[in-house]
Amino acid sequence: PMYHQILLERLLDSINLVKNNKWIEDELLELLISKAEYMLGWLEKMTFSNGNIPLFNDSAFGIAPTTSELMEYAKRLDIEPKNIKLGESGYRLIKKGRYEIAIDVADVKASYIPGHTHADTFTFELYIDGKPIIVDTGISTYENNKRRLYERSTKAHNTVEINNMNSSEVWGSFRLGNRAKVIELREKNNFIEAIHNGYYKNFGVYHKRKFILNEDEIIIEDEILGNKSVKAKLYLHFYPQMNIKIENDKILLNNLILIDINNKYNIDKCLLSPEFNFVIDSKCIAIPFERKNICKIKIN
Repeated sequence: PMYHQILLERLLDSINLVKNNKWIEDELLELLISKAEYMLGWLEKMTFSNGNIPLFNDSAFGIAPTTSELMEYAKRLDIEPKNIKLGESGYRLIKKGRYEIAIDVADVKASYIPGHTHADTFTFELYIDGKPIIVDTGISTYENNKRRLYERSTKAHNTVEINNMNSSEVWGSFRLGNRAKVIELREKNNFIEAIHNGYYKNFGVYHKRKFILNEDEIIIEDEILGNKSVKAKLYLHFYPQMNIKIENDKILLNNLILIDINNKYNIDKCLLSPEFNFVIDSKCIAIPFERKNICKIKIN
């Protein structure tokens, strides 16, 4: 999403130049405007109500122009966003009741130059009342170091790690080896269900995730498909300053969100990086399971 914003600004700059240099043929201007309308439409659908973008892959705040700034720039150029459906990008942002949830059911984009890709298949971000609750850990560096490897890893995202390995093989600062591929995707009004094969080559199993999106409750079902025995672990990363309480083996966030998990879990310290060269203390939970885990997030 961050690079989408960066490239969209470049495109709007190009339109601005073409509009003010009439020696260029009109066909070029029409082409650029058509692309900008689609890019604006996609970005509008992938922006939370508070103006934030999901920090999927190599995205951070404070680098690109914001969505509102880009919309205002486009308006000055007499360009309106096209009303589109989120499709081939594999990203979804669903708004229902008091919550917004951004979901990644995407294959590696772009497959021929995947340097900004993370091992994050099926991760998500959750906002309630316009405020971040469950978030991506973000990125703080492009240097080839342990922090960069962690920020690209599966455990740094709100998804499932198997046998302590990443779903896609990330290495170096911008390298990607074997990568997860979404082999099945089903969507309806109140659910998204998908399967990826990122763990099949090493362990002979698939990860299946289903989001059931009710008005005041989100149910996330994770299932490991296959005959092999593996150790899976679901990670959830919380926005800093969350007041976390444990009541009757359930997690209560800010007396607002109740998380009910059908397996034991650990609450750990972790670091979030919403901006480059910046880290902040937070907390996450790790939920070990073998075959199936159900996580219910209820908004009180």
